[in-house]
Amino acid sequence: MTRDQLEDVPLSTTAEFEDVLAEAVERALAAGVEVRGAWVFKTPGSTHHWEVEILELLKEPDGGE
Repeated sequence: MTRDQLEDVPLSTTAEFEDVLAEAVERALAAGVEVRGAWVFKTPGSTHHWEVEILELLKEPDGGE
Protein backbone atom coordinates (compact mmCIF):
# COMPACT_ATOMS: atom_id res chain seq x y z
CA MET A 1 0.00 0.00 0.00
CA THR A 2 1.78 3.11 -1.21
CA ARG A 3 -0.98 5.68 -0.92
CA ASP A 4 -3.50 6.68 1.70
CA GLN A 5 -6.48 4.56 0.68
CA LEU A 6 -8.63 6.24 3.34
CA GLU A 7 -7.81 9.80 2.35
CA ASP A 8 -11.39 10.63 1.30
CA VAL A 9 -13.11 8.53 3.99
CA PRO A 10 -14.37 10.24 7.14
CA LEU A 11 -12.94 8.37 10.12
CA SER A 12 -13.55 10.31 13.30
CA THR A 13 -16.21 8.22 15.05
CA THR A 14 -16.56 4.64 16.21
CA ALA A 15 -19.33 4.09 13.67
CA GLU A 16 -17.15 5.33 10.80
CA PHE A 17 -14.31 3.06 11.94
CA GLU A 18 -16.69 0.08 12.08
CA ASP A 19 -17.96 0.87 8.56
CA VAL A 20 -14.40 0.89 7.16
CA LEU A 21 -13.50 -2.28 9.05
CA ALA A 22 -16.66 -4.07 7.85
CA GLU A 23 -15.94 -3.12 4.25
CA ALA A 24 -12.33 -4.33 4.51
CA VAL A 25 -13.41 -7.69 5.98
CA GLU A 26 -16.18 -8.23 3.41
CA ARG A 27 -13.90 -7.29 0.47
CA ALA A 28 -11.19 -9.64 1.75
CA LEU A 29 -13.66 -12.50 2.16
CA ALA A 30 -15.02 -11.91 -1.36
CA ALA A 31 -11.42 -12.10 -2.66
CA GLY A 32 -10.85 -15.41 -0.90
CA VAL A 33 -8.70 -14.09 1.95
CA GLU A 34 -9.15 -16.03 5.21
CA VAL A 35 -9.58 -13.19 7.66
CA ARG A 36 -10.42 -15.23 10.76
CA GLY A 37 -7.72 -15.35 13.40
CA ALA A 38 -5.14 -13.01 14.83
CA TRP A 39 -3.36 -10.38 12.76
CA VAL A 40 -0.20 -8.78 14.14
CA PHE A 41 1.15 -5.72 12.34
CA LYS A 42 2.99 -2.42 12.69
CA THR A 43 1.39 0.85 11.67
CA PRO A 44 3.53 2.23 8.82
CA GLY A 45 5.37 5.41 9.71
CA SER A 46 4.90 5.09 13.47
CA THR A 47 6.00 3.04 16.44
CA HIS A 48 2.59 1.43 17.02
CA HIS A 49 2.30 -2.37 17.03
CA TRP A 50 -1.14 -3.98 16.96
CA GLU A 51 -2.88 -7.30 17.25
CA VAL A 52 -6.37 -7.62 15.87
CA GLU A 53 -8.41 -10.79 16.27
CA ILE A 54 -11.31 -11.55 13.96
CA LEU A 55 -13.87 -14.09 15.11
CA GLU A 56 -17.06 -14.97 13.27
CA LEU A 57 -20.05 -15.05 15.62
CA LEU A 58 -22.90 -17.50 15.30
CA LYS A 59 -26.30 -16.05 14.50
CA GLU A 60 -29.04 -16.36 17.07
CA PRO A 61 -31.45 -19.28 16.39
CA ASP A 62 -34.37 -16.82 16.13
CA GLY A 63 -32.61 -14.96 13.29
CA GLY A 64 -31.60 -12.02 15.51
CA GLU A 65 -28.11 -10.66 15.78
